[in-house]
Amino acid sequence: MCVSVSATLSCMATTSGHHQPQQEAQILQGAVPACNINSSLPPSFPSGSFGFLLSTCYLSVSRFHMRNTHTVSHKACKSVSALQTSYNPKPLKLNLQNPYIPDKDSEKTPEWQKTARYDKKLFGRYGSASGIDPASLWPTHEELEKIIAEENQWHPPLEVMLKNIEAREKEGNEKRLAREKLIAANMAKMPKMIADWRREKRETKQKLKEEKARRTRLLAEARERFGYAVDPRSPKFLEMVAEIEKEEKKKKKLMKRRLREEQATGSDAPPAASS
Repeated sequence: MCVSVSATLSCMATTSGHHQPQQEAQILQGAVPACNINSSLPPSFPSGSFGFLLSTCYLSVSRFHMRNTHTVSHKACKSVSALQTSYNPKPLKLNLQNPYIPDKDSEKTPEWQKTARYDKKLFGRYGSASGIDPASLWPTHEELEKIIAEENQWHPPLEVMLKNIEAREKEGNEKRLAREKLIAANMAKMPKMIADWRREKRETKQKLKEEKARRTRLLAEARERFGYAVDPRSPKFLEMVAEIEKEEKKKKKLMKRRLREEQATGSDAPPAASS
């Protein structure tokens, strides 16, 4: 906005052909009334309605430029003075001859001025002039025990700290020895554990192999019985497997019974006569 105002003023000055310092100063200060426009303008201004409009614009721009310049300078001075006086602490005034001692029995006295903490503050500021007994500022037995307990907890003596360090080291050594003992015992069991793992792995493989062979045998038997390949998930195949398992259980029972009978007959037979 300042650039446009300056350009307009320079253009007006060029159009006029010469300057009139006193008239321009009066225009900028707003001393010339709005009705007396022609007397405050240069003589080269055109007359008529166009000249009236142009002179009005000239006076408005001049007054706006003057007002903005005055506002900027006023703000700058104000900011500088604010920076100079931004920090101005009030000095602490101690009236040692007539100190302020709050009346604890009065209802107008705030509660925080009736506490023991405020009494300590008054005695520290005014001393004996505060009228406070120093013995009353000493902690009570309960407070003293609490302070001692806190000191023992957070600031123990050197002997206690050394004992605590020794106890922690002893506990750490015991844990380390127990862990080493457990590791040694497990390492001693390692060969047997490896052998058991390998045996279980072989048994698992053998079971899978037997199950696969049994499945193949059952599918072949179902193909011979039904004349076509049967889905192992079909009800016919499952019924056939149940019948075969029942027959196998019967055979196993018969075999066990025969073995028992043979053992019984062998034990009841008379011993051979010696020659």
